Amino acid sequence: MGRTKRQLARELAQELDLSEAKALRVIQRLLRKLSEDLARTGRIELRGFGSFHTVKRPAQTLRSPKTGQPVSVPEYHSVIFRAGASLRKRLGPKPPNPPPPAKARRNLHQPPVG
Repeated sequence: MGRTKRQLARELAQELDLSEAKALRVIQRLLRKLSEDLARTGRIELRGFGSFHTVKRPAQTLRSPKTGQPVSVPEYHSVIFRAGASLRKRLGPKPPNPPPPAKARRNLHQPPVG
């Protein structure tokens, strides 16, 4: 499980000799500022950590897997994170790709073979 803002604030407060409330306000202000800048410019780069950028996803019509009815999905923006070189180095080598499944799922739109 990841860490919460409160857990991070507690550690930061101890390390910097701040109150936990003040450390939490600093974290919240930093996150708000990063969010505002990302919304305004579409890109944030934190050297040594990584970069965030937005990607515009086009509107599309999909099918509901439950009902089969078409569902309209409006365009939206998504955020992509790319780890910087220092962070990638700290995380270690990339795990290998998992092997393909032993038995492939058959396509439900085609009749079974055989």
